[in-house]
Amino acid sequence: MGIVILRKVRNKHAPKFNRESRSLPVLATGGGFADAIGGGWGLIVNNTLLSNGKIAPYAIGTGNFVEFSVSLASASTFLFFVKELSLAPVLALILGGIIAAPFAAYICKLIKPKYLMIAVGILIILLSIRTF
Repeated sequence: MGIVILRKVRNKHAPKFNRESRSLPVLATGGGFADAIGGGWGLIVNNTLLSNGKIAPYAIGTGNFVEFSVSLASASTFLFFVKELSLAPVLALILGGIIAAPFAAYICKLIKPKYLMIAVGILIILLSIRTF
């Protein structure tokens, strides 16, 4: 996937910004399900959006918003069904997300989409090598 994204950067045509793709609801449903059962929104949806030619800030912003929504739904479900839950890790994750989100949005605004896509492609390759 990282190589596909890096190839898209070399493509001289500007990425299309098509919000009305018919496959987006299916992609979002699959990504949301994967994220809720064990994490996978970024792996599935962000990579697919980027490889299909979406601009990087759109894909990353969409991913951040959905991660928040799915995390909120998952946390609410756990609080409802699990009686004994240590809130310290949950609060630490929430605090970390609140602190990091504005920086991520600001950095995506500053960096040109081409360089952001190069960074994302390289990061995907490096993380995949580490996973192997």
